[in-house]
Amino acid sequence: TFDYKPELQKRSGTQLAGADPKTGFFTTSGKCLKSPFKWAQHGECGAWTSEIFPNISKHVDDMAFVYSCYSQSNNHTPAMLQFNSGMIRQGFPSMGSWLTYGLGSENSNLPAYVVMHGTKPRGADPIWSSGFLPSVYQATAIDPRGAKPIQNLETAKELSGDHQRSLLDALNSANARHAAKRP
Repeated sequence: TFDYKPELQKRSGTQLAGADPKTGFFTTSGKCLKSPFKWAQHGECGAWTSEIFPNISKHVDDMAFVYSCYSQSNNHTPAMLQFNSGMIRQGFPSMGSWLTYGLGSENSNLPAYVVMHGTKPRGADPIWSSGFLPSVYQATAIDPRGAKPIQNLETAKELSGDHQRSLLDALNSANARHAAKRP
């Protein structure tokens, strides 16, 4: 972790004064708890890092630390949406979608934007969606621990190959007619 909080270290064990229970899932606030890890300043920049990352502390002068992030919600799902898209509501493109939209991809055979997760976080798919951008810019979610790392790659068992081919041919025909009207 990179966010040293000396005031939290000092206030450990004390009740947080002024907490408003209406803003969370609780009726009273708990006690402050300091980090259980040792902290030290490293590099010429003097960045604080904990003992959790002993090797990273050697590279702090080559890293950027962003301490200005905040959320308009203390609930996880809206906070995750805001972290990824800048908004606390669904329907807006995530940062990865904007980057894919703006920069494109050098490889048309692989997804340009990939999200790897173990268990889906709160908010799940909307936090890495393309929002109002075309769906080609949404993330491809990969669960490396699952039996099927990428969902929905296989044709549904109820759909025969011939039926799928006829659906794809109809879609291609509709797309061609649409494109012909809009050269």
